[in-house]
Amino acid sequence: MTVAALVLLVLVAGAGLALSARGERRRATWGAVALGVLLAAAGVLAWTPGPASDGVREGVVLAAALAAVTGGGPVATAVLRGLGRYNELRTTPAASERFILGTLASALWATACVGVAVLAAT
Repeated sequence: MTVAALVLLVLVAGAGLALSARGERRRATWGAVALGVLLAAAGVLAWTPGPASDGVREGVVLAAALAAVTGGGPVATAVLRGLGRYNELRTTPAASERFILGTLASALWATACVGVAVLAAT
């Protein structure tokens, strides 16, 4: 099942890159949701025990790193879309506190991608 996790991680990385290329203003929230669902499915598949070659494990680690880099922007943007707006950050002190949620979302996304790689490597 690690090969399936690898395929899903490659899809996440590709979709994240495609969403990033669209630009921040044209990204739909559904894209970040789809990335999350694909990453969760990759995690479940990576957790499933089964033999995997060293090449597949290395591919999973590389794909997870790419997914973390390319998917972080769309996910953080989607989290910030209803929770914090830049104009509000300058004018409303309370809104600046919500801005930290984007950083948290980005860190959690990267951690989830690493988690899938670790699950696949064990």
